[in-house]
Amino acid sequence: MIQRSLARLCGLLESVSRTSRRRRTLAVNRPESLEERQMLAATALQAFHRSGQTFITWNEDTAVTGEKYNVYRSASPITTANIGASEKLTSKWGPLDDNTTLHPRRSQDIGIPATFMINDLGTPLSADKGLFVYTTPTGQSGTWYYAVTQLTGNTESMLLTTGLNSLTTGVTELVATPAPVLTVRNVSGKGRIYTQYMDYAKWNPTFQGYAYNYSVALPDNYDPNVSWPMKLMPHAYGERLRMEPSAEYGWPCIEVFLDDPGGGAPGERFQTWWYGFAADHNYATQGSLPTAGRVENFTEQRVLKTIDEISSMFKVDPLRVHSQGHSMGASGSLSLGIRYANVFSGIFGSEPMTNYASSPLFQNDFSVLWGSQASNLPIVNNGVYAGPIKKYDGMGVYNWMNHHEQLVNRRGDNMAFLMVGHGKADDVIDWATQGKPFIAALNAGNVGFSAEQRFGWDHNWMSFDFSLDTMFSPADGGLSAWAYPRNVSFPGITNATGSGPNVPGTTGTNFYNMQLEWSVPWNPFHTDLVDTTNQYEISIRSNTVAQTADVTPQRRQAFNPIPGATVTWKNVNNVTGQLVQSGTLIVDADGLVKLPSVTIGTGTGNRFILTVPASGTIPPAVTGPTAATVNQKPTITWTGTPDAVDYDLQVSNFSTGRNVILRTTVAGLSYTPTENWGIGQYKVDVRSRSLSGQYSAWSEAKFFRISTPPVVEPLVSGATTGRPTFQWSNLLGATQYSLILRNLNTNQTVIATVNRMDDNAYQFPNSLGLGGYSFSVSGIDASGLSGNWASTLTFRSIEPVTLVSPDGSMFNTFPTLTWLPVPGATNYELILRNVRTGAAAAWEQSLTSTSWTPKTALAYGDYRWSVRGRLGNVLNGNWSLTKDFNNRGKPILLTASGTTTDRTPTINWAAVPGAASYHVNIARLDTGKAIIYVQNLTGTSFAPLTDLAPREYRIWVRAVSTTGVISEWGNFINITITSADSPAINSLIAMDSVVPILMPDVIEERGASNVPVTSITAGSSITMASRTEVEPEPVEQIALPMEAGKVPQKVSGDIDIVMTEWALGF
Repeated sequence: MIQRSLARLCGLLESVSRTSRRRRTLAVNRPESLEERQMLAATALQAFHRSGQTFITWNEDTAVTGEKYNVYRSASPITTANIGASEKLTSKWGPLDDNTTLHPRRSQDIGIPATFMINDLGTPLSADKGLFVYTTPTGQSGTWYYAVTQLTGNTESMLLTTGLNSLTTGVTELVATPAPVLTVRNVSGKGRIYTQYMDYAKWNPTFQGYAYNYSVALPDNYDPNVSWPMKLMPHAYGERLRMEPSAEYGWPCIEVFLDDPGGGAPGERFQTWWYGFAADHNYATQGSLPTAGRVENFTEQRVLKTIDEISSMFKVDPLRVHSQGHSMGASGSLSLGIRYANVFSGIFGSEPMTNYASSPLFQNDFSVLWGSQASNLPIVNNGVYAGPIKKYDGMGVYNWMNHHEQLVNRRGDNMAFLMVGHGKADDVIDWATQGKPFIAALNAGNVGFSAEQRFGWDHNWMSFDFSLDTMFSPADGGLSAWAYPRNVSFPGITNATGSGPNVPGTTGTNFYNMQLEWSVPWNPFHTDLVDTTNQYEISIRSNTVAQTADVTPQRRQAFNPIPGATVTWKNVNNVTGQLVQSGTLIVDADGLVKLPSVTIGTGTGNRFILTVPASGTIPPAVTGPTAATVNQKPTITWTGTPDAVDYDLQVSNFSTGRNVILRTTVAGLSYTPTENWGIGQYKVDVRSRSLSGQYSAWSEAKFFRISTPPVVEPLVSGATTGRPTFQWSNLLGATQYSLILRNLNTNQTVIATVNRMDDNAYQFPNSLGLGGYSFSVSGIDASGLSGNWASTLTFRSIEPVTLVSPDGSMFNTFPTLTWLPVPGATNYELILRNVRTGAAAAWEQSLTSTSWTPKTALAYGDYRWSVRGRLGNVLNGNWSLTKDFNNRGKPILLTASGTTTDRTPTINWAAVPGAASYHVNIARLDTGKAIIYVQNLTGTSFAPLTDLAPREYRIWVRAVSTTGVISEWGNFINITITSADSPAINSLIAMDSVVPILMPDVIEERGASNVPVTSITAGSSITMASRTEVEPEPVEQIALPMEAGKVPQKVSGDIDIVMTEWALGF
């Protein structure tokens, strides 16, 4: 039976061994496959900087399809170890698709190459190149490093190789205005196409990318010493960019052709109508319809940037810029003229959209661009020229795109001169909702305009029938020789009796203000206009018969009386010199002075003269605080005005949305609040009150910020480890806090935003490792603006190393010691000591990896080791907690000493790497005699096969390596078995890998010291003692722990010196 049991056991062990070998083989192969996958990456990474932008290229991975790429940036070289601290430039919109050099949205058949160019008239990039263009942010001039990682199947490989997908040398960057790339140029040089790369960090590239084309057509006789007018040419719906060899029809202007390539979700081509699209919606992952976030004037920004770029390359007169278009092009021109009088002198639009929400044909387009009318998402207008309209940020987009509404709401804002025509048979930009109601809006807004409402005309180009050539382009038709500069005022003539009705009928063609003109140097039928602080004069005439009209001076340069001021006016006939009309008017709330129903004669017309006293031009002016203050009780100051007895002061908190937080009357010229106001943006308005109770106009609004910093609590000491908790004071007005942690050694930063808490505390998610650090915090107000940064807290992070292995026992004279890397560590210091002697077995002071293997065999023994990280010669980290190991396989018992009633207690020990088998020795504590000695155990537990007598026992285990090396005995345990009923003799032997030797009484009588210790082999017989208490007797006598002063008993035979040491208490 024993033979059969042993045979079955051997077969089972061999099966387990084969399975174990197969599993080990699989475990080895998996990392190899993973490494092969991780090696799929971008290569040949390069970068160069020009005009404020860095152009980054790489070789895409052609072994796979559909891969994506992330781009990282850092002030120091980017490695696999520190990439987590780098800025991921592609984090907001997700990784870049492959084929980033392809230009699929380019206008066809005009010479633009299929792939992008990054140098003027350079070679187009190859299709398997990757491209990313990054605009250097304000305040970040310096040297920067880039790295590119690859995502395959949504798994990102973070493996970086310097010189392949991580830059070896940094790029020197300067904050500057980006310049376009010259992409196409004809032989004469008069026709050109440029590519402009917008600021990726401030763009939504998921709609139509961030690279755009435009073309320039110079006049045939272009002279770089002459300032030329610029004609902007946005195209119609469904059209694209075109290139002309020179300015069309010999026009004496610089023509600029714009391109709207369309965009949306993948595969869509919705054109932007020259305004913009959703700023926060990811069209690539969230579908076509924005449902939240803001709508931004992206297209307007790049159009205005185009004007600036061309003006920097050619001789453009910035005062004579106008825009002209038909259909969607007219719609864009009209919007630009209404919003950007600081850029455009005038616009000409043939059949433009005037109220986008009411157009029945294009609602699907608009919902893709701006979301549904029900959502009416808020707008945000950005860009160099958006200052005058920033105050409208937050307005619903469909309100903003309703010019009928905005001409009235914004009548106090400067606008360009508008020349607009509509066909009454137009059913594309349909006349009923767009053209017909627009005349009333123009009149209600008192803007400067001319217009035509043409009977029977459908959606076709209307030519220049409604352009005021004598005023705007007297030298050449088609408004090409634009003469009217935008720094010259013009009259807003409305409700003229010689014009069509306010609500045009369906029949007949109506013209508006086409027979009225005014005297200017290029049309000098009378004295030039006068535009000074206290006086405004203008001569207007009718070219047909005398008319009456309302006249409102517009785009005034100096004559800006305050609302509420009294203006004296008169109307003088220029032919007779007679006074025709006169009176006084009050400047309205929009700052306009409208002369109602005045007479306009023929010939040299009539002179309109407006005057205002000095007091009517000087409201109080807020002088303090300046742009920002840290004082939460800021003192507000203003200038006085004549005859004022007191002042009406009003303060609003723009950050919280509370329109007014303070309204009070002040006798003096300053005010200091009694309570803290908190951080945020504030608006101050003040007006004076005279003795008669008359109020002046409100002062020009003064905006300032309270930007008080919080107070950071110091760390317990100047050094810390792991993830310190940063704490700071609460700040009135703060809804969130911005935190910045800077590594002073690498200059890398980590930024976090946290919500306000009762007790502000934060731990950054990653351990800081080794390095010098600074920490600061600033409050963020309800509008998202940050206040001043707190005083910087500096400290050192000296994180200890975490040891991995070895720990315990093994058979290995060349053990590999491994530990986890510490962020920031450039090298490591290791010390290895012999536990018994205390002598250093190894001391390595500059290890650059996270493992170490001795070069010469390590003597057998017990060792203790520790490691610390080092940052060059600058900083040493804390030493790790120590680990101990024995390299001769000394086992560690897992079963604890104690008392049990189990007569066959199970003894467990930890497996020893490299061990083939184990020995177990059990001895009686009272006699010191060994009673069980078992060899060839291949498991890590043992239980006697027969009951042990109740008494105290000591138990040891040692291991035997696969090469036959026998370890020292491991630490012993003492087990006490308590009394129990005498057990019956069990003659059955349980199956096990070995059978212990059971010694009968006769051995004890003879003495056991010379009995060989062997395991039972097949065929051996056992004679059991026939008595009530069966007790296996010891093979050898074993020395027990000594009492003080006693001489140890003899240790005999095969018991090694280690057991003697234990017995002596070493």
